[in-house]
Amino acid sequence: MIILYLAFVHIAAQQNTHYIPLVRTPPSGRIGASMACIKSKETFLIFGGSLETTYYDELWFYNKDYHIWEEVLLSTDSSPSPRIYFGSFVSALSEKFYIFGGNSYQGLKNDFWEFDPKSLKWSYLDTINPPSVRHAFSFTSFIKDGNEIFIIFGGETTSGNANGLFM
Repeated sequence: MIILYLAFVHIAAQQNTHYIPLVRTPPSGRIGASMACIKSKETFLIFGGSLETTYYDELWFYNKDYHIWEEVLLSTDSSPSPRIYFGSFVSALSEKFYIFGGNSYQGLKNDFWEFDPKSLKWSYLDTINPPSVRHAFSFTSFIKDGNEIFIIFGGETTSGNANGLFM
């Protein structure tokens, strides 16, 4: 069974917006952000996105049991640059949050980052032969022989639309 949680619900008949929680404390509206679930913490995580010409590198937690938004204050100076349309997933093995690529103020990216929700630290991960810079690609992850594999397909690169598959 799939359960869908919404941060807010628009009721068309009444033309009102209802926020969870009722106090309007969620992150600002944005596009191109990522949302993932950290099951053991009963928490959703939101990273990045943009509003018009402002790109965000903010990280937010939403506790679904207590209906509380919290902007995460990092315990390290190292973190990904603000970005949109990047790939992300939460590891089924470690519950760490990973992001790859996207579009930033500096252009397209192909960097790989790990966020540890226990220590509240980002770590840059060196990769061997990463895909070229890109955004707006398809992605998923799976576990094979005890290792988590992140797969990327396509996206927009500096050369246009791509159809490569990377594991």
